[in-house]
Amino acid sequence: MEFLVKLINKKEKNLLLSLSILLLMNLILFQVLGQGKRRSYFQQLSTLKKGKAELIALEKEINNLKNMWLQWRKVEEDINYLEKYFYGEENGFEKLRQDLNQLFQAAGGQFSSLRYDYARYDKIGIKKVKITFRLTLSYYSLKKFINAVENLPKFLIIENLRFSEIDSSTGRLQVDLGLAAYFRK
Repeated sequence: MEFLVKLINKKEKNLLLSLSILLLMNLILFQVLGQGKRRSYFQQLSTLKKGKAELIALEKEINNLKNMWLQWRKVEEDINYLEKYFYGEENGFEKLRQDLNQLFQAAGGQFSSLRYDYARYDKIGIKKVKITFRLTLSYYSLKKFINAVENLPKFLIIENLRFSEIDSSTGRLQVDLGLAAYFRK
């Protein structure tokens, strides 16, 4: 190394020294300026990571909301499908009476006077009308009546069935029945 130092003269040594000092100053300057840029880079990187995490959370929330919306659409379709099984507000009572006449004709028995108990519409616009009466008919006719009620394409449900008298000699039954019909606004 001393051999190399002897080969360069004083002017070249001064030039090398000044270049070395300039290089050192540049390194210090870049280190100081670079530190700020580095800090800024890592802050932006952490902001980017937080943004990506928030984006993923928002995408999950959007998917959940989309699924919920699709479920509500399915519920709406189901409600629209069920609408045809309710009796309507305008001509529902007339249709109910026609259905009851068809049921009584299918049963072939005698019925006592019908009693209607009307309820008010609930919060979602459905009301229940209870129809009570007494049927006098055979066991076979009772089965036909129950089958006809079950196959009726309306919300007419047997709520109460009570045998009040059974005549063993003729096979006639007296049945107290309670039907529930459901109306929708």
